[in-house]
Amino acid sequence: MNLIPNASFVEKELNKIQREQAPNDSRNSLFNIVIFSKHGTISRSEEALSSLLGKRPARIIHIYLGTPGKTRTEISAHCIEDFEHRGVCFQEVSIYSGTDKTGEDPGAWTPLLIRDIPTFLWWDDGFKHFPELLTQSENFADKLIIDSQMADLALLGEISGKIEEYNLCLTDISWQYLIPFIRLTARLFNPEDDLDNLYHIKSINLQGFSQSQVYLFLGWMGSKLNWTFLQNNENDIQVEVGNKKLILTWTKGSNKQIDFCTTTEYTYSIISDDKKELVNLIRGNKSSYQVSNPSISIGSIILQEVDKMYSDRIYNESLEWLKLNNNI
Repeated sequence: MNLIPNASFVEKELNKIQREQAPNDSRNSLFNIVIFSKHGTISRSEEALSSLLGKRPARIIHIYLGTPGKTRTEISAHCIEDFEHRGVCFQEVSIYSGTDKTGEDPGAWTPLLIRDIPTFLWWDDGFKHFPELLTQSENFADKLIIDSQMADLALLGEISGKIEEYNLCLTDISWQYLIPFIRLTARLFNPEDDLDNLYHIKSINLQGFSQSQVYLFLGWMGSKLNWTFLQNNENDIQVEVGNKKLILTWTKGSNKQIDFCTTTEYTYSIISDDKKELVNLIRGNKSSYQVSNPSISIGSIILQEVDKMYSDRIYNESLEWLKLNNNI
């Protein structure tokens, strides 16, 4: 159908389709999720929603940006029975925002939200600046979901400012993928004999990570170990650790790897192997052992985020360190 129908018509259609899908009974939606993605591209949100279907009932409003022609709307519902034979349903409203950009206007789709339940807004598209829509989201969203990998590096600075200015609850997908390696780093240096070497690292190289993840990793270590930013070069970042200089570099690679070298030439490594689903933790010539590969899916990330209503404190601290050190 062309344009965006009024809320009462949408409600009637959704209820009708849902009754056909789940004739016995169905569970009430737990949350709204509004997704912005570019028309004509393969969106990760489709994979995430497939993982959520049957686990959480929800109202989905998917807005496809840059659709040719006029704005149009599709209404659908998908249900899977739970162990009590009740439908766990997605009520879906797909808005294909055309050249008139009507579908992007919050006034067009906010009336379609179910009131008095949480609303998540997921910007699943690239951007160079923090979208104006997201700065308005405090009026209709409880949490924003973005991916800093899909943005210019300067966006991290904007994000830090917006979190403070608008008191936003925010999830960064790039950070979620980085968390397992942050935990592995803490585990690598956890033994008392190795803990002191954290303060004697002279170089770090990250392989297979996006640029935003490299900076977020730096922000995490810098905030925890009181590093001071010195300069940002084309191929490396230099920070001050005590009276010593530390150089952080990054390289491309299919598998993820982090190498630490100390002033005494002692090395620590985290080496992932996606094919074997294992990670090697290496402490010089002292010990080497394997743990399960910390691989996570976009579906598991979104499922985790819709179940909590707060931002990651450590992520915010990492952004704040980067901002205070004029790194972003």
